[in-house]
Amino acid sequence: MSPNQPTTLTVKAVAHWNSGSETTANSDFDSLTRISSGSNTKSLQKKAGELKSPNTKQPGILSVESRIQTQAIQALARVSETRDLYTFSHQRRVAYLAKHIASQMLLYPDQVEGIYFAGLLHDIGKIGVPGEILCKTSKLNIDEVRLVRRHCEIGYHILKDIEFTWPIALAALQHHERLDGSGYPQSLTAKDIILEAKIVAIADVVEAMASARPYRPMMGVAYALNEIVSKQGTVYEKAVVAACVDLFSAGFRLNSVDKFSSF
Repeated sequence: MSPNQPTTLTVKAVAHWNSGSETTANSDFDSLTRISSGSNTKSLQKKAGELKSPNTKQPGILSVESRIQTQAIQALARVSETRDLYTFSHQRRVAYLAKHIASQMLLYPDQVEGIYFAGLLHDIGKIGVPGEILCKTSKLNIDEVRLVRRHCEIGYHILKDIEFTWPIALAALQHHERLDGSGYPQSLTAKDIILEAKIVAIADVVEAMASARPYRPMMGVAYALNEIVSKQGTVYEKAVVAACVDLFSAGFRLNSVDKFSSF
């Protein structure tokens, strides 16, 4: 098979929310969707190996420093709960999905841990966005969109002076950047976007589309997967898209997360 020849995957589009009022809203969750992924398993593993951070170490016993970092990250994430319960829940689900995508890509466990924490804090900058805008049920105007987009930079400035083991501040800054330069806040292109941000970006898009937002009902996992596949290689990193699609193909469920994961 040519390395550029797509492999067709059958994906069971599922999303079962466990928190009372969150239920599937349409038949997309029970339908089988044919999705074209640009990588087979071997090429995905090869690509993931190329994307691994050269400075990522193999993990050993969790040190006191690592435990303190973990506790600090969880405390920061909980700040979002006091400000906006939706953002807090969204961040936990993004972190959960991002962690599994990273594992599917065969990244080192230490890097997987860092990506989980990056997901947990990627939207912390929304504490600087007025609550009435975050909860608005109608379309945002241009000025409101600009205010919401500032959350990436606000998050970066909150996190940048904390000496994390992982590039968490940079992931928060870059998670809305896109390979073709169409993202924000810096219009970066593929070579300048860190892998952690590319993975959080995919998890962010899929979770957002799979759940209800204040201004629209949920679109469904099948819709989200079709969206990222249609833009792989131009907007989203191919290896990350392939890993995400493979997860759902294998029966992964994007559940509501009731507590922080632990490593």
